[in-house]
Amino acid sequence: MVALLRLSQQLDVLIQLGFRCKSYTIDPLQLSVLLVAAPVGSRYTHEFEGSDLTGRLQRGRDYLQLLFGRPIRTFVPPHNALSRRGIEAVDAVGLNVLGSFLSFRPSRKPWGIATFINYLRVTAFRVRIRRGRQARLIYPHPLRYKNHAEFGCHLLLPRTSSDELLAGFDQAYRFGGDYCLATHYWEIDDRMATVLRTVVEYAERTGAQFVPADALFDAP
Repeated sequence: MVALLRLSQQLDVLIQLGFRCKSYTIDPLQLSVLLVAAPVGSRYTHEFEGSDLTGRLQRGRDYLQLLFGRPIRTFVPPHNALSRRGIEAVDAVGLNVLGSFLSFRPSRKPWGIATFINYLRVTAFRVRIRRGRQARLIYPHPLRYKNHAEFGCHLLLPRTSSDELLAGFDQAYRFGGDYCLATHYWEIDDRMATVLRTVVEYAERTGAQFVPADALFDAP
């Protein structure tokens, strides 16, 4: 898990709880980065399934808000995947969803007027950029539902090229949208670090504003 924070006062608290933490600064953003790894022997799972999903989300958010002393508004699902039940739980709790959603699948959404409107928005966007239904697409605006919104991120993976990520940035910029880049810190090597720096420096040259993840959902 990687969290971009302007302050990392909670570092000592996490260490006391048994988490392995490291804090450093990324230039040119001048943002403090807090890397958090689960405690040794902890029972962490990459699944968000099972019973009482709504209750688990609510209890988890309450705990994190108590721990960090600030509101928790955004949920990043394990493996960037949510079942329909998972989405219903997120909506019930009122958490926004940030992830690498490459397509819009109405079958996995609670059906309603908001789902229909979002389907039309994504379809119209595909027509504008001339991209078919089977092609990868990250919609550069938040998709709003009854009690939550969703925003898709571009992925920096070991095989990702800077050209691919810059093309996504240019597309978001051209259509007045926002751009989110997500990665896993434990995968970062010299090549991925170079790609990341290329994207950050390119965004800086365009005059892009770097904001916390929560701010992506404040856009119209």
